[in-house]
Amino acid sequence: MKKILLIVVISFLTGTGSGQEKNNLPEFLVHSKALVFGKTSKLSEIIKSINLMSDKFLDQNDTRALSDMRNEYSKISGIDILSPDSLSRAGIDVSRSAGFAYFNEDSIKEGMMVIIPVSGVVKFSDTFVEIIKRMNADNKEFNISSSDHRGFRIVRLDKDLFITNIRDYFTIASSPEIVKRAIDLSFDPSGTLSNDALYRDYLSKRKESGDIEIFARKEVFAPVFESFTSGDDSPDKNDDGKDKGKKARSHLDSIEYAAAGISLGDKGVRIRTASSLNRDHPVSRMIMGIARTELSPRSLSMGKTLFYLFFSYNLEYINTMCEKPSSFCGFYKSTVKKLEMDSGIHIIRDYMPTYGGFINLFIRNINPQTGKGEFTVYVPMSHKATASDIWHRMKGKLQNKYAKTGGFGEGLIGQAVTFWYKEGTEKIYVIFDKRGIYSGNSQELLKNAMESREMGVENRPDRIKEMMDRDTFFLVYLNNDSAVTGLLKSQGSGNPGVSRAADSVKDIYIKLGRKDNFIIIDAELNLAEKKKLK
Repeated sequence: MKKILLIVVISFLTGTGSGQEKNNLPEFLVHSKALVFGKTSKLSEIIKSINLMSDKFLDQNDTRALSDMRNEYSKISGIDILSPDSLSRAGIDVSRSAGFAYFNEDSIKEGMMVIIPVSGVVKFSDTFVEIIKRMNADNKEFNISSSDHRGFRIVRLDKDLFITNIRDYFTIASSPEIVKRAIDLSFDPSGTLSNDALYRDYLSKRKESGDIEIFARKEVFAPVFESFTSGDDSPDKNDDGKDKGKKARSHLDSIEYAAAGISLGDKGVRIRTASSLNRDHPVSRMIMGIARTELSPRSLSMGKTLFYLFFSYNLEYINTMCEKPSSFCGFYKSTVKKLEMDSGIHIIRDYMPTYGGFINLFIRNINPQTGKGEFTVYVPMSHKATASDIWHRMKGKLQNKYAKTGGFGEGLIGQAVTFWYKEGTEKIYVIFDKRGIYSGNSQELLKNAMESREMGVENRPDRIKEMMDRDTFFLVYLNNDSAVTGLLKSQGSGNPGVSRAADSVKDIYIKLGRKDNFIIIDAELNLAEKKKLK
Protein backbone atom coordinates (compact mmCIF):
# COMPACT_ATOMS: atom_id res chain seq x y z
CA MET A 1 0.00 0.00 0.00
CA LYS A 2 2.89 2.41 0.69
CA LYS A 3 4.12 1.90 -2.86
CA ILE A 4 0.65 2.79 -4.16
CA LEU A 5 0.68 6.02 -2.16
CA LEU A 6 4.02 6.97 -3.67
CA ILE A 7 2.68 6.38 -7.16
CA VAL A 8 -0.42 8.45 -6.35
CA VAL A 9 1.82 11.44 -5.63
CA ILE A 10 3.76 10.87 -8.84
CA SER A 11 0.63 10.45 -10.94
CA PHE A 12 -0.82 13.74 -9.75
CA LEU A 13 2.33 15.41 -10.97
CA THR A 14 1.99 13.73 -14.35
CA GLY A 15 -1.59 14.43 -15.40
CA THR A 16 -3.32 16.64 -17.92
CA GLY A 17 -6.82 17.79 -18.66
CA SER A 18 -7.73 20.04 -21.55
CA GLY A 19 -8.09 19.26 -25.22
CA GLN A 20 -8.96 15.59 -24.78
CA GLU A 21 -11.54 13.42 -26.49
CA LYS A 22 -14.51 12.91 -24.19
CA ASN A 23 -14.28 9.14 -24.47
CA ASN A 24 -10.58 9.09 -23.61
CA LEU A 25 -10.62 10.27 -20.01
CA PRO A 26 -9.51 8.45 -16.84
CA GLU A 27 -13.06 8.26 -15.50
CA PHE A 28 -13.96 5.88 -18.33
CA LEU A 29 -11.76 3.27 -16.62
CA VAL A 30 -13.16 3.92 -13.13
CA HIS A 31 -16.21 2.05 -11.89
CA SER A 32 -19.14 4.09 -10.57
CA LYS A 33 -18.68 2.42 -7.15
CA ALA A 34 -15.54 4.47 -6.52
CA LEU A 35 -15.87 6.45 -3.30
CA VAL A 36 -13.27 9.01 -4.40
CA PHE A 37 -12.08 10.01 -7.84
CA GLY A 38 -9.39 12.57 -8.57
CA LYS A 39 -8.14 13.99 -11.85
CA THR A 40 -5.30 16.33 -12.74
CA SER A 41 -5.03 19.17 -15.21
CA LYS A 42 -2.42 19.59 -17.93
CA LEU A 43 1.07 18.38 -16.99
CA SER A 44 2.83 21.42 -18.40
CA GLU A 45 0.57 23.69 -16.35
CA ILE A 46 0.95 21.70 -13.13
CA ILE A 47 4.73 21.56 -13.33
CA LYS A 48 4.88 25.23 -14.24
CA SER A 49 2.70 26.04 -11.21
CA ILE A 50 4.69 23.86 -8.81
CA ASN A 51 8.01 25.33 -9.94
CA LEU A 52 6.56 28.83 -9.73
CA MET A 53 5.26 28.19 -6.21
CA SER A 54 8.66 26.85 -5.19
CA ASP A 55 10.54 29.79 -6.63
CA LYS A 56 8.23 32.51 -5.36
CA PHE A 57 6.67 31.34 -2.13
CA LEU A 58 8.29 28.34 -0.44
CA ASP A 59 10.83 29.08 2.26
CA GLN A 60 14.28 27.48 2.28
CA ASN A 61 13.18 24.44 4.31
CA ASP A 62 10.22 23.65 2.04
CA THR A 63 12.25 24.27 -1.10
CA ARG A 64 14.96 21.93 0.18
CA ALA A 65 12.38 19.24 1.05
CA LEU A 66 10.86 19.42 -2.44
CA SER A 67 14.30 19.26 -4.03
CA ASP A 68 15.30 16.28 -1.87
CA MET A 69 12.12 14.40 -2.83
CA ARG A 70 12.71 15.20 -6.50
CA ASN A 71 16.36 14.07 -6.38
CA GLU A 72 15.59 10.93 -4.40
CA TYR A 73 13.01 9.73 -6.88
CA SER A 74 15.25 10.69 -9.80
CA LYS A 75 18.05 8.48 -8.42
CA ILE A 76 15.67 5.53 -8.17
CA SER A 77 13.76 5.99 -11.42
CA GLY A 78 15.91 8.10 -13.70
CA ILE A 79 12.88 10.41 -14.09
CA ASP A 80 12.72 14.04 -12.99
CA ILE A 81 9.07 14.34 -11.95
CA LEU A 82 9.14 18.14 -12.32
CA SER A 83 10.45 18.09 -15.88
CA PRO A 84 7.99 17.61 -18.78
CA ASP A 85 10.83 16.52 -21.07
CA SER A 86 12.00 13.86 -18.63
CA LEU A 87 8.46 12.52 -18.24
CA SER A 88 7.96 12.42 -21.99
CA ARG A 89 11.20 10.51 -22.51
CA ALA A 90 9.94 7.95 -20.00
CA GLY A 91 6.84 7.40 -22.14
CA ILE A 92 4.31 9.48 -20.22
CA ASP A 93 1.91 11.49 -22.39
CA VAL A 94 2.02 15.04 -21.09
CA SER A 95 -1.08 16.16 -23.00
CA ARG A 96 -3.77 14.18 -21.14
CA SER A 97 -5.19 13.61 -17.66
CA ALA A 98 -4.08 11.26 -14.94
CA GLY A 99 -6.59 9.90 -12.49
CA PHE A 100 -6.87 8.30 -9.07
CA ALA A 101 -9.70 6.29 -7.51
CA TYR A 102 -10.36 4.89 -4.04
CA PHE A 103 -12.67 1.92 -3.39
CA ASN A 104 -14.02 0.30 -0.24
CA GLU A 105 -16.69 -2.30 -0.91
CA ASP A 106 -17.88 -5.65 0.38
CA SER A 107 -16.88 -7.32 -2.90
CA ILE A 108 -13.53 -5.51 -3.16
CA LYS A 109 -11.31 -4.84 -0.17
CA GLU A 110 -10.17 -1.30 0.45
CA GLY A 111 -7.91 -0.30 -2.40
CA MET A 112 -6.68 2.32 -4.82
CA MET A 113 -6.16 2.72 -8.53
CA VAL A 114 -3.94 5.13 -10.44
CA ILE A 115 -4.38 5.85 -14.15
CA ILE A 116 -1.41 7.40 -15.97
CA PRO A 117 -1.61 8.60 -19.60
CA VAL A 118 1.19 7.21 -21.75
CA SER A 119 2.38 7.70 -25.30
CA GLY A 120 4.51 4.57 -25.33
CA VAL A 121 2.65 1.87 -23.42
CA VAL A 122 5.32 -0.80 -23.60
CA LYS A 123 8.14 1.63 -22.95
CA PHE A 124 6.64 3.02 -19.78
CA SER A 125 5.54 -0.42 -18.57
CA ASP A 126 9.13 -1.64 -18.78
CA THR A 127 10.38 1.55 -17.10
CA PHE A 128 7.89 1.19 -14.27
CA VAL A 129 8.78 -2.44 -13.61
CA GLU A 130 12.45 -1.49 -13.41
CA ILE A 131 11.62 1.31 -10.94
CA ILE A 132 9.75 -1.09 -8.65
CA LYS A 133 12.62 -3.59 -8.86
CA ARG A 134 15.08 -0.93 -7.72
CA MET A 135 12.79 0.11 -4.89
CA ASN A 136 12.75 -3.53 -3.71
CA ALA A 137 16.43 -4.28 -4.30
CA ASP A 138 16.91 -5.40 -0.68
CA ASN A 139 13.66 -7.35 -0.50
CA LYS A 140 14.55 -11.03 -0.99
CA GLU A 141 10.87 -12.02 -1.08
CA PHE A 142 10.04 -9.66 -3.94
CA ASN A 143 8.64 -11.50 -6.95
CA ILE A 144 6.92 -10.81 -10.26
CA SER A 145 4.14 -12.89 -11.79
CA SER A 146 1.50 -12.37 -14.47
CA SER A 147 -2.00 -13.48 -15.46
CA ASP A 148 -4.46 -12.84 -18.27
CA HIS A 149 -7.93 -11.27 -18.28
CA ARG A 150 -9.89 -10.93 -21.53
CA GLY A 151 -6.69 -10.71 -23.52
CA PHE A 152 -4.99 -8.19 -21.24
CA ARG A 153 -1.82 -9.12 -19.39
CA ILE A 154 -1.89 -8.24 -15.68
CA VAL A 155 1.50 -8.11 -13.98
CA ARG A 156 1.72 -8.60 -10.24
CA LEU A 157 4.65 -6.85 -8.54
CA ASP A 158 5.24 -8.29 -5.09
CA LYS A 159 2.06 -8.61 -2.98
CA ASP A 160 -0.11 -5.56 -3.54
CA LEU A 161 0.79 -3.92 -6.86
CA PHE A 162 -1.01 -4.90 -10.08
CA ILE A 163 -0.43 -3.21 -13.44
CA THR A 164 -1.81 -3.41 -16.95
CA ASN A 165 -2.19 -1.28 -20.07
CA ILE A 166 -5.69 -0.23 -21.18
CA ARG A 167 -6.14 1.97 -24.23
CA ASP A 168 -3.57 4.74 -23.88
CA TYR A 169 -3.35 4.44 -20.11
CA PHE A 170 -1.05 2.64 -17.75
CA THR A 171 -3.09 1.50 -14.74
CA ILE A 172 -1.84 0.59 -11.26
CA ALA A 173 -4.03 -0.91 -8.55
CA SER A 174 -3.76 -2.51 -5.13
CA SER A 175 -5.84 -5.58 -6.05
CA PRO A 176 -6.43 -7.70 -9.18
CA GLU A 177 -10.21 -7.18 -8.89
CA ILE A 178 -9.84 -3.44 -9.43
CA VAL A 179 -7.69 -3.96 -12.53
CA LYS A 180 -10.03 -6.59 -13.95
CA ARG A 181 -13.01 -4.34 -13.51
CA ALA A 182 -11.20 -1.51 -15.33
CA ILE A 183 -10.54 -3.91 -18.22
CA ASP A 184 -14.22 -4.93 -18.25
CA LEU A 185 -15.23 -1.27 -18.45
CA SER A 186 -13.15 -0.86 -21.61
CA PHE A 187 -15.51 -3.39 -23.23
CA ASP A 188 -18.75 -2.15 -21.63
CA PRO A 189 -18.64 1.48 -20.35
CA SER A 190 -22.19 1.46 -18.95
CA GLY A 191 -20.90 1.08 -15.38
CA THR A 192 -18.22 3.76 -15.56
CA LEU A 193 -18.07 6.83 -13.38
CA SER A 194 -18.62 8.92 -16.51
CA ASN A 195 -22.15 7.54 -16.73
CA ASP A 196 -22.93 7.90 -13.02
CA ALA A 197 -25.80 10.31 -12.32
CA LEU A 198 -24.14 12.05 -9.34
CA TYR A 199 -20.83 12.50 -11.14
CA ARG A 200 -22.58 13.92 -14.18
CA ASP A 201 -24.52 16.26 -11.89
CA TYR A 202 -21.22 17.45 -10.41
CA LEU A 203 -19.75 18.11 -13.87
CA SER A 204 -22.83 20.10 -14.87
CA LYS A 205 -22.57 22.36 -11.79
CA ARG A 206 -18.79 22.79 -11.72
CA LYS A 207 -17.98 26.29 -12.96
CA GLU A 208 -14.27 25.80 -13.62
CA SER A 209 -11.62 23.14 -13.29
CA GLY A 210 -8.45 23.27 -11.22
CA ASP A 211 -5.02 21.69 -11.31
CA ILE A 212 -6.46 18.86 -9.22
CA GLU A 213 -10.18 17.99 -9.08
CA ILE A 214 -11.63 15.52 -6.56
CA PHE A 215 -15.12 13.97 -6.43
CA ALA A 216 -16.19 12.07 -3.30
CA ARG A 217 -19.34 10.18 -2.35
CA LYS A 218 -20.89 10.86 1.03
CA GLU A 219 -19.93 7.43 2.43
CA VAL A 220 -16.28 8.42 2.60
CA PHE A 221 -17.15 11.06 5.22
CA ALA A 222 -18.86 8.63 7.60
CA PRO A 223 -15.91 8.55 10.09
CA VAL A 224 -15.87 12.36 10.18
CA PHE A 225 -19.59 12.62 10.95
CA GLU A 226 -19.29 9.92 13.62
CA SER A 227 -16.39 11.76 15.26
CA PHE A 228 -18.64 14.79 15.78
CA THR A 229 -21.01 12.79 17.96
CA SER A 230 -18.82 10.19 19.63
CA GLY A 231 -15.53 9.89 21.50
CA ASP A 232 -13.74 7.95 24.19
CA ASP A 233 -14.88 10.37 26.87
CA SER A 234 -18.47 10.86 25.69
CA PRO A 235 -21.56 8.77 26.36
CA ASP A 236 -23.21 6.65 23.69
CA LYS A 237 -26.40 8.66 24.06
CA ASN A 238 -27.21 12.35 23.70
CA ASP A 239 -28.98 14.20 26.49
CA ASP A 240 -32.26 13.57 24.69
CA GLY A 241 -31.60 9.80 24.77
CA LYS A 242 -31.00 9.45 21.04
CA ASP A 243 -28.19 7.21 19.79
CA LYS A 244 -25.17 9.28 18.66
CA GLY A 245 -24.17 6.90 15.88
CA LYS A 246 -27.68 6.99 14.45
CA LYS A 247 -27.61 10.79 14.60
CA ALA A 248 -24.25 10.86 12.78
CA ARG A 249 -25.58 8.60 10.02
CA SER A 250 -28.64 10.79 9.73
CA HIS A 251 -26.50 13.91 9.30
CA LEU A 252 -24.43 12.08 6.69
CA ASP A 253 -27.60 11.63 4.64
CA SER A 254 -27.90 15.41 4.37
CA ILE A 255 -25.34 15.42 1.55
CA GLU A 256 -25.32 13.58 -1.78
CA TYR A 257 -21.65 14.09 -2.69
CA ALA A 258 -18.77 16.51 -2.21
CA ALA A 259 -16.08 17.86 -4.50
CA ALA A 260 -12.90 19.93 -4.33
CA GLY A 261 -10.59 21.70 -6.72
CA ILE A 262 -7.09 23.03 -6.09
CA SER A 263 -5.35 25.58 -8.32
CA LEU A 264 -1.86 26.99 -8.00
CA GLY A 265 -1.10 30.40 -9.45
CA ASP A 266 1.31 33.29 -9.50
CA LYS A 267 -0.39 34.80 -6.45
CA GLY A 268 -0.90 31.70 -4.34
CA VAL A 269 -3.42 28.91 -3.86
CA ARG A 270 -7.12 28.69 -4.63
CA ILE A 271 -9.22 25.92 -3.08
CA ARG A 272 -12.83 25.33 -4.09
CA THR A 273 -15.01 22.83 -2.25
CA ALA A 274 -18.66 22.04 -2.86
CA SER A 275 -21.43 19.81 -1.57
CA SER A 276 -24.65 18.75 -3.17
CA LEU A 277 -27.34 18.67 -0.48
CA ASN A 278 -30.15 16.17 -0.18
CA ARG A 279 -33.22 18.38 -0.64
CA ASP A 280 -35.41 16.08 1.48
CA HIS A 281 -33.17 16.09 4.57
CA PRO A 282 -34.03 18.51 7.42
CA VAL A 283 -30.40 19.64 7.85
CA SER A 284 -30.18 20.43 4.14
CA ARG A 285 -33.46 22.31 4.22
CA MET A 286 -32.14 24.33 7.17
CA ILE A 287 -28.94 25.28 5.34
CA MET A 288 -30.80 26.20 2.16
CA GLY A 289 -33.38 28.12 4.19
CA ILE A 290 -30.84 30.20 6.11
CA ALA A 291 -28.50 30.97 3.19
CA ARG A 292 -30.00 33.97 1.41
CA THR A 293 -28.68 34.92 -2.02
CA GLU A 294 -29.24 37.71 -4.59
CA LEU A 295 -28.30 40.50 -2.14
CA SER A 296 -24.54 40.81 -2.69
CA PRO A 297 -24.84 43.76 -5.16
CA ARG A 298 -26.20 45.85 -2.26
CA SER A 299 -23.18 45.27 -0.03
CA LEU A 300 -20.89 48.25 0.46
CA SER A 301 -17.56 48.73 -1.31
CA MET A 302 -15.23 50.12 1.34
CA GLY A 303 -11.90 50.18 -0.44
CA LYS A 304 -8.90 49.21 1.66
CA THR A 305 -9.76 47.58 4.97
CA LEU A 306 -8.02 44.88 6.97
CA PHE A 307 -11.19 42.89 7.37
CA TYR A 308 -14.37 42.80 5.27
CA LEU A 309 -17.47 40.69 5.95
CA PHE A 310 -20.67 40.20 3.97
CA PHE A 311 -23.26 37.80 5.36
CA SER A 312 -26.75 37.43 3.90
CA TYR A 313 -29.24 35.30 5.82
CA ASN A 314 -32.99 34.71 6.04
CA LEU A 315 -33.90 36.08 9.45
CA GLU A 316 -37.56 35.17 9.15
CA TYR A 317 -36.65 31.54 8.43
CA ILE A 318 -34.29 31.44 11.44
CA ASN A 319 -36.94 32.87 13.72
CA THR A 320 -39.57 30.37 12.56
CA MET A 321 -37.11 27.50 12.87
CA CYS A 322 -36.16 28.55 16.39
CA GLU A 323 -39.70 28.28 17.63
CA LYS A 324 -38.56 24.71 18.34
CA PRO A 325 -35.62 24.04 20.73
CA SER A 326 -32.15 23.28 19.34
CA SER A 327 -28.52 24.00 20.26
CA PHE A 328 -28.20 26.61 17.50
CA CYS A 329 -31.42 28.32 18.55
CA GLY A 330 -30.20 28.69 22.11
CA PHE A 331 -27.48 31.05 20.84
CA TYR A 332 -29.97 32.86 18.59
CA LYS A 333 -32.50 33.38 21.39
CA SER A 334 -29.87 34.66 23.84
CA THR A 335 -28.65 37.14 21.19
CA VAL A 336 -32.19 38.33 20.54
CA LYS A 337 -32.80 38.79 24.25
CA LYS A 338 -29.55 40.73 24.74
CA LEU A 339 -30.37 42.98 21.77
CA GLU A 340 -33.73 43.86 23.27
CA MET A 341 -32.25 44.51 26.73
CA ASP A 342 -29.36 46.64 25.41
CA SER A 343 -31.12 48.62 22.67
CA GLY A 344 -34.85 48.25 23.21
CA ILE A 345 -35.30 46.69 19.75
CA HIS A 346 -37.73 43.77 19.57
CA ILE A 347 -36.38 41.63 16.74
CA ILE A 348 -39.75 40.27 15.57
CA ARG A 349 -41.89 43.38 16.01
CA ASP A 350 -39.41 46.16 15.20
CA TYR A 351 -36.51 44.70 13.27
CA MET A 352 -37.59 41.79 11.10
CA PRO A 353 -40.17 43.61 8.91
CA THR A 354 -37.65 46.31 7.97
CA TYR A 355 -34.42 44.31 7.81
CA GLY A 356 -32.51 44.48 4.51
CA GLY A 357 -31.29 40.87 4.57
CA PHE A 358 -27.55 41.10 5.28
CA ILE A 359 -24.84 42.72 7.36
CA ASN A 360 -21.47 44.26 6.49
CA LEU A 361 -18.55 44.49 8.90
CA PHE A 362 -15.37 46.50 8.24
CA ILE A 363 -12.24 46.60 10.42
CA ARG A 364 -8.96 48.52 10.06
CA ASN A 365 -6.00 49.71 12.15
CA ILE A 366 -5.80 46.64 14.38
CA ASN A 367 -3.64 46.90 17.50
CA PRO A 368 -1.44 43.75 17.61
CA GLN A 369 -1.20 43.93 21.41
CA THR A 370 -4.92 44.19 22.18
CA GLY A 371 -6.38 42.66 19.01
CA LYS A 372 -8.81 45.59 18.78
CA GLY A 373 -9.25 47.88 15.82
CA GLU A 374 -11.54 50.47 14.28
CA PHE A 375 -14.78 48.86 13.13
CA THR A 376 -18.09 49.66 11.50
CA VAL A 377 -21.19 47.47 11.17
CA TYR A 378 -23.70 48.28 8.44
CA VAL A 379 -27.27 46.91 8.59
CA PRO A 380 -29.46 47.80 5.57
CA MET A 381 -33.08 48.73 6.17
CA SER A 382 -36.04 48.85 3.80
CA HIS A 383 -36.20 52.68 3.69
CA LYS A 384 -35.09 55.75 5.62
CA ALA A 385 -38.23 56.12 7.75
CA THR A 386 -37.82 52.65 9.24
CA ALA A 387 -34.10 53.22 9.86
CA SER A 388 -34.97 56.49 11.60
CA ASP A 389 -37.60 54.83 13.77
CA ILE A 390 -35.21 52.09 14.95
CA TRP A 391 -32.42 54.62 15.48
CA HIS A 392 -34.67 56.76 17.73
CA ARG A 393 -35.81 53.68 19.68
CA MET A 394 -32.19 52.69 20.29
CA LYS A 395 -31.29 56.24 21.26
CA GLY A 396 -34.03 56.46 23.90
CA LYS A 397 -33.14 53.10 25.46
CA LEU A 398 -29.37 53.73 25.55
CA GLN A 399 -29.78 57.29 26.79
CA ASN A 400 -31.79 56.06 29.77
CA LYS A 401 -29.16 53.40 30.43
CA TYR A 402 -25.95 55.45 30.14
CA ALA A 403 -26.76 59.18 30.52
CA LYS A 404 -26.56 59.28 34.32
CA THR A 405 -23.00 57.92 34.29
CA GLY A 406 -21.79 60.19 31.47
CA GLY A 407 -21.72 57.31 29.05
CA PHE A 408 -24.04 58.87 26.47
CA GLY A 409 -23.80 61.81 24.09
CA GLU A 410 -24.90 63.27 20.75
CA GLY A 411 -23.17 64.98 17.84
CA LEU A 412 -22.54 65.02 14.09
CA ILE A 413 -20.51 62.80 11.77
CA GLY A 414 -20.27 64.82 8.59
CA GLN A 415 -23.85 66.06 8.16
CA ALA A 416 -25.41 63.04 9.89
CA VAL A 417 -26.79 63.22 13.41
CA THR A 418 -25.31 60.60 15.70
CA PHE A 419 -25.51 59.45 19.28
CA TRP A 420 -22.83 57.55 21.11
CA TYR A 421 -22.62 55.39 24.21
CA LYS A 422 -19.69 53.90 26.08
CA GLU A 423 -18.89 50.22 26.29
CA GLY A 424 -16.15 50.35 28.94
CA THR A 425 -13.89 53.18 27.83
CA GLU A 426 -14.77 52.95 24.14
CA LYS A 427 -17.34 55.16 22.42
CA ILE A 428 -19.75 53.38 20.07
CA TYR A 429 -21.46 55.67 17.54
CA VAL A 430 -24.80 54.98 15.84
CA ILE A 431 -26.03 56.84 12.74
CA PHE A 432 -28.52 56.22 9.93
CA ASP A 433 -29.32 57.31 6.39
CA LYS A 434 -31.70 56.23 3.62
CA ARG A 435 -29.84 52.91 3.21
CA GLY A 436 -29.83 51.74 6.82
CA ILE A 437 -28.07 51.93 10.18
CA TYR A 438 -24.32 52.15 10.85
CA SER A 439 -22.55 51.54 14.15
CA GLY A 440 -18.87 51.63 15.06
CA ASN A 441 -16.07 53.12 17.13
CA SER A 442 -14.45 55.28 14.44
CA GLN A 443 -16.07 58.47 13.15
CA GLU A 444 -13.86 58.45 10.05
CA LEU A 445 -14.68 54.84 9.17
CA LEU A 446 -18.40 55.48 9.72
CA LYS A 447 -18.22 58.51 7.41
CA ASN A 448 -16.44 56.38 4.78
CA ALA A 449 -19.17 53.75 5.02
CA MET A 450 -21.95 56.29 4.53
CA GLU A 451 -20.16 57.76 1.52
CA SER A 452 -19.25 54.41 -0.06
CA ARG A 453 -21.06 53.01 -3.09
CA GLU A 454 -22.82 49.67 -3.31
CA MET A 455 -21.07 46.76 -5.04
CA GLY A 456 -23.66 46.67 -7.79
CA VAL A 457 -22.79 50.21 -8.97
CA GLU A 458 -19.08 50.33 -8.03
CA ASN A 459 -16.94 50.53 -11.18
CA ARG A 460 -13.38 50.40 -9.85
CA PRO A 461 -11.52 47.05 -9.96
CA ASP A 462 -11.87 45.14 -6.71
CA ARG A 463 -11.18 41.45 -6.03
CA ILE A 464 -13.99 41.32 -3.48
CA LYS A 465 -16.42 42.53 -6.13
CA GLU A 466 -14.98 40.08 -8.67
CA MET A 467 -15.55 37.16 -6.30
CA MET A 468 -19.09 38.18 -5.40
CA ASP A 469 -21.97 37.06 -7.55
CA ARG A 470 -25.68 36.74 -6.95
CA ASP A 471 -25.16 33.21 -5.59
CA THR A 472 -22.92 34.53 -2.77
CA PHE A 473 -24.33 34.61 0.75
CA PHE A 474 -21.09 34.94 2.71
CA LEU A 475 -17.74 36.55 1.94
CA VAL A 476 -14.89 37.41 4.25
CA TYR A 477 -11.59 39.11 3.40
CA LEU A 478 -8.56 39.42 5.66
CA ASN A 479 -5.57 41.57 4.77
CA ASN A 480 -2.58 40.23 6.67
CA ASP A 481 -0.68 43.46 7.26
CA SER A 482 2.05 43.85 9.88
CA ALA A 483 -0.42 44.42 12.72
CA VAL A 484 -2.44 41.30 11.88
CA THR A 485 0.78 39.31 11.51
CA GLY A 486 1.88 40.44 14.95
CA LEU A 487 -1.51 39.52 16.40
CA LEU A 488 -1.43 36.03 14.86
CA LYS A 489 2.08 35.43 16.16
CA SER A 490 1.16 36.57 19.66
CA GLN A 491 -1.88 34.29 19.66
CA GLY A 492 0.29 31.43 18.42
CA SER A 493 2.40 31.59 21.59
CA GLY A 494 5.65 31.00 19.75
CA ASN A 495 4.34 28.12 17.62
CA PRO A 496 6.69 28.02 14.59
CA GLY A 497 3.89 26.79 12.31
CA VAL A 498 1.67 29.76 13.19
CA SER A 499 4.61 32.13 12.80
CA ARG A 500 5.47 30.79 9.33
CA ALA A 501 1.84 30.97 8.23
CA ALA A 502 1.55 34.55 9.49
CA ASP A 503 4.62 35.59 7.51
CA SER A 504 3.69 33.74 4.31
CA VAL A 505 0.03 34.75 3.80
CA LYS A 506 -0.64 38.23 2.36
CA ASP A 507 -4.42 38.08 2.32
CA ILE A 508 -7.29 35.61 2.37
CA TYR A 509 -10.68 35.54 0.65
CA ILE A 510 -13.35 33.02 1.62
CA LYS A 511 -16.69 32.93 -0.21
CA LEU A 512 -19.77 30.77 0.36
CA GLY A 513 -22.36 30.51 -2.35
CA ARG A 514 -25.54 28.57 -2.97
CA LYS A 515 -27.14 27.64 -6.26
CA ASP A 516 -30.28 25.71 -5.38
CA ASN A 517 -29.01 22.66 -3.41
CA PHE A 518 -25.35 23.15 -4.41
CA ILE A 519 -23.20 24.82 -1.72
CA ILE A 520 -19.80 26.18 -2.79
CA ILE A 521 -16.89 27.31 -0.60
CA ASP A 522 -14.22 29.23 -2.50
CA ALA A 523 -10.98 30.17 -0.69
CA GLU A 524 -8.05 32.18 -2.05
CA LEU A 525 -4.77 32.46 -0.18
CA ASN A 526 -2.49 35.07 -1.71
CA LEU A 527 1.04 34.39 -0.53
CA ALA A 528 3.94 36.69 0.17
CA GLU A 529 6.96 36.15 -2.05
CA LYS A 530 9.92 34.74 -0.19
CA LYS A 531 12.78 37.07 0.53
CA LYS A 532 15.63 36.79 -1.94
CA LEU A 533 18.99 35.95 -0.47
CA LYS A 534 21.64 38.57 -1.20
